[in-house]
Amino acid sequence: MTQPIKKQLRETASLIKIVYFDEQSASDYLDISAGGKLETSTEGQKDKTSELQAHAGAKIAARLSWIPLFGVQADASAEAEISRNTSSLLRQTLSNTVLTDYLPRAYQDSNIEKMRDYSVSIPLNTFTYAKVFTPYMQIANTKDTGIDLAKLDAALLSAKGYYELLAMKIQSQEKAILRFNIRAFRNSYGLADLTKMNLVYYAVKVGKAKEDELDITHELPHDSETTPVDLINDKSDTASKAGDSLSVYDVILAGVEHEK
Repeated sequence: MTQPIKKQLRETASLIKIVYFDEQSASDYLDISAGGKLETSTEGQKDKTSELQAHAGAKIAARLSWIPLFGVQADASAEAEISRNTSSLLRQTLSNTVLTDYLPRAYQDSNIEKMRDYSVSIPLNTFTYAKVFTPYMQIANTKDTGIDLAKLDAALLSAKGYYELLAMKIQSQEKAILRFNIRAFRNSYGLADLTKMNLVYYAVKVGKAKEDELDITHELPHDSETTPVDLINDKSDTASKAGDSLSVYDVILAGVEHEK
């Protein structure tokens, strides 16, 4: 292991637990910044996994071939099982590769914010607030209401991929909006868990928005009296004052740091 890599690993060693990792966004970042390095690594892992699959499948088939009328079935079954196991191993290996490649590079990149000492909350009357409760709707009897609330959770998953939480810097009280990919949580964590944890967030600033724009009524399509001329002149019925706008960040990674 070269000296620069050792130094990078020491600098990121304070991260001791991963709560959330948007692997696809991190992979895109690595592809852009490293010119396809991840793709090369991926192909190498696929070759190694294919070799392991063939070798293990042959060994298991040989051990079971003596069983009457079972030789061919055992061969196919063994290879199928090994294929499933090694595919899982491949996914896990690639996931770990993306994470270990991403951490040192992102740590040194000033374009990626490292947001520490923030408390996060779930704004009321938002899709995020609804998403926290919809998994529990499956146990509710809603037949008489005419609305199947048990399907609401699946509907939210298909309609919205990112969910917003309101973040506040503990010392300065400065606010920001953090967006999370609902499918990127690890170790069975979820949106509600973030409100109870002190985490570091690796995030990319993607825009600005007002806090009240997170309200469900603002996110759903509605009639607007804004005209093309208003847009050119930066005037609209939803225009925000600069002081009311909050920075919006897409979170790539969230984890627990070792307390120094």
